[in-house]
Amino acid sequence: MKEAAGGFDSHALPPNPRPAARWRPAAFGWWLALLALHSIPRSGLLSLPGGEELVNSTVYDKFAHAAMFGVLGLLNARAFPGVGAAGLVAAGVAYGGALEVLQGLAVRGRSGSLEDLACDAAGVTLGVLLARRGGRRPEGSVQSK
Repeated sequence: MKEAAGGFDSHALPPNPRPAARWRPAAFGWWLALLALHSIPRSGLLSLPGGEELVNSTVYDKFAHAAMFGVLGLLNARAFPGVGAAGLVAAGVAYGGALEVLQGLAVRGRSGSLEDLACDAAGVTLGVLLARRGGRRPEGSVQSK
């Protein structure tokens, strides 16, 4: 391990699994929340406050997909620090694809969409990148004691 001024370089240390364990319930809970949200029939969405705008607005729908999967990417990156960014993104995109297939086959009044999946992919990628970037110190910075 290379030493930085005042101690060891934190980039050379393996991730500490203990803090990650605190993020796992939130990550698993969000996976379940996404499943529940994607399983609401069209009629159920229309009955929600703002549901008509959600169903009829392409921009709002796509933004919602990117935001939901951005949260998923961020939570997964925090919960599973030993998994590489590409693996986290692949898992998120695969889950988004599975949810789109579920909507198309099993949810009344809903359909799967490649555009929604593209927004899911963009969101999960951004979430993972933000989480991973947020956990790093700039090169040359000194670790505080």
